[in-house]
Amino acid sequence: LVNIALNEQISYAFALERAKEANHQNAIAALSKIGAPPYQNFKAMMKQRKWLLKFLPMELSSSYLLRAIPSSKEYTLKDWFFFAKNVLSSNRALWNEFMAVDLFEKVPALDVPVYLCEGYHDYQAPFELAEQYIEQLRTPLKQIFWFEHSGHSPHISESKRFSEVCLYVKNTMM
Repeated sequence: LVNIALNEQISYAFALERAKEANHQNAIAALSKIGAPPYQNFKAMMKQRKWLLKFLPMELSSSYLLRAIPSSKEYTLKDWFFFAKNVLSSNRALWNEFMAVDLFEKVPALDVPVYLCEGYHDYQAPFELAEQYIEQLRTPLKQIFWFEHSGHSPHISESKRFSEVCLYVKNTMM
C-alpha cells in the first residue's frame, strides 16, 4: 500500500475494464454507480472490491483466504472469525488515515534495507505502485521479489516460495 488514492484509481479502472471485457452488465452498472475514486467511505470501496474479486482467478484474490485459512493447522475457526471481523472493523475505523497514505511523499528514504514481496496480479494493492516506489526509494539495500502466480496473498498462493524468500532475507541480514 504505497499511495491509497492511486491504489484505488488503478483498482477501480482494472475492475471496470474487466467488467466491460466480460460484458457483465451488472458489474458495469454497479461500478458506474459507485464512480471512480476517491471514495467517500469504506463501504463504497468494499462494493468496488466485490466486483474486482469477481474478475480475478480465485487463487489470485484475497477471497482465496476464505478457503485457505480454514485448512490451516495453525489457526482455529474462532481465530479466523476474529481475524475477519477485526480486519473489517479496523479498515472501516482507519479509512480516513488510509486515504492519506502516500509513501512517495512521506517516506522517500529509509536507513534500513527494504524487501517487498509482490504478487504480479495484485489489483487490491497494485503491483505497479510498489514497483514505482521501490525504484525511487533511497535506501542502502532494496529488493523486490515477484510472485508470478499470485495476487494480493503470495504468502498463501505461493507459500513455499514465500518461505524461501523469507529465509533468504533472514540469511542475508545475518
